[in-house]
Amino acid sequence: MYTLRSFRVEHLPTLHALIRDFSFGVLISADGGRPIATHLPFMVAPDRGPHGTLIAHMARANPHWKGWTEDTETLAIFQGPHAYISPGWYEDQETVRNVDDAS
Repeated sequence: MYTLRSFRVEHLPTLHALIRDFSFGVLISADGGRPIATHLPFMVAPDRGPHGTLIAHMARANPHWKGWTEDTETLAIFQGPHAYISPGWYEDQETVRNVDDAS
């Protein structure tokens, strides 16, 4: 994943703290050349491995894991705080319009 140098964070304690504080991440891999993503709650074991180890549980019924091999590359994305704001909460209803209503 490309990250501008000025935005790159490589300090492991900072990264581990982000994962602990915002543990609901997205795990992305490829299955037959097609991307597949699953939202999962993660834990981080900072002392396991050179960079720490991510731990998560994926349901057996989720097809995401079925194509994995020992060499499968994956990407986990963690973001900071976020929330959904209903358009009904806006003072001016024209601030946010349904895509189907846009002309």
